[in-house]
Amino acid sequence: QRDGTPPLTVSTNCNNPRRSTTCRRSQKLNTFHAFLISAVFALLVGETSRVDAASYSVSLRAGQDECFIVRAPPNTPALIHGNYDCLDDDASSYYVSVRLLEYNENRPAMKPKLVWKSKPDVTEEKIFYHSPTGGRFALCMQNNARDNAVRSVGFALRVAPPSRSLGGDEIGPDQERALELVEETDELSELYNDLLDHYDYLREREGAHRALTEQTFTRVVRWTIVEAITLMMVAIAQVMYLKKFLEKRS
Repeated sequence: QRDGTPPLTVSTNCNNPRRSTTCRRSQKLNTFHAFLISAVFALLVGETSRVDAASYSVSLRAGQDECFIVRAPPNTPALIHGNYDCLDDDASSYYVSVRLLEYNENRPAMKPKLVWKSKPDVTEEKIFYHSPTGGRFALCMQNNARDNAVRSVGFALRVAPPSRSLGGDEIGPDQERALELVEETDELSELYNDLLDHYDYLREREGAHRALTEQTFTRVVRWTIVEAITLMMVAIAQVMYLKKFLEKRS
């Protein structure tokens, strides 16, 4: 290469019968590497989407207060958004309250600040808060009823970075259209996540209704068996009585 000659390159001709075995091994190795990379990528994407779309449910006794901690990157703006849904159709949601609290990382002993609160007597509602500094948050749900009824609440809470804005003092039509597309994309993503959450809530309701139906069916079957045994005992007693009565007459 010092005397100006081009660098030596080695090419493999797969049409050569002598090198067909080497070519097949190389192709198999490349195919295996591509499959491995695709599998890892699909696993990562699936795991990320599963975590983002996760929703949970909690059962609250009368007077019980449950809090769940959520962490956002510190000293970074963040969007805290999600939703909640009261899963009990036969119980009033008036006594269920949901709160979002923000902790002061610089002053741990300081009382957390209330940044969002649910409206009274609302079955379901969206949670949204824009935090300029991020940090630690707590989603608290409380059952203030005194009727000793257990109330189930489904909820989902996500942490996302705020949408990036385009720089520049003057915004042209292309930038305005880009901003509109970004806002519409965020809205569609939020609606999609809400739809997945409500689908999970419907499955929770379906499971509760199935358990109630099975419990009712079991009780009906037991009562039917008890009735059948009672009728058989009464029938046997009547037959024995008639048999003794006829024996005395004869």
